[in-house]
Amino acid sequence: MTKVEWFTILKEIVKQSNYEDIAGACAFLDKEINIICGKADRARLKANEKKIKGDALRAEIAALLTDEPQNLYEIDAQINKEKFPDTTIGKIAARLAQLINLGIAEKGILTDGDKKCIAYRRNQN
Repeated sequence: MTKVEWFTILKEIVKQSNYEDIAGACAFLDKEINIICGKADRARLKANEKKIKGDALRAEIAALLTDEPQNLYEIDAQINKEKFPDTTIGKIAARLAQLINLGIAEKGILTDGDKKCIAYRRNQN
């Protein structure tokens, strides 16, 4: 159960009780519920802003995408290691997934002889 659910239950219990300051207790519980809901709303807004804004690594990867398909390792080799020293293949893959969801990049299969790997390029649409 969430805190809001608990405070709502407590509010109902207080309303049904013989407590002398029911209005004050209910006002307190309503205030606590509003604080919790406000924090959740602010956290949601901040997450959405961050999602839209992205980060510097995502912008760098987007700038590296071309019309030619590239695999993760080729993209990794082009990233400025002085600017992004802690870049990993996992971080690159995560940023590419974000770019795909935003419609900036597209994913496909790159064949090199008998080997197949996932490749990324700028969205052609």
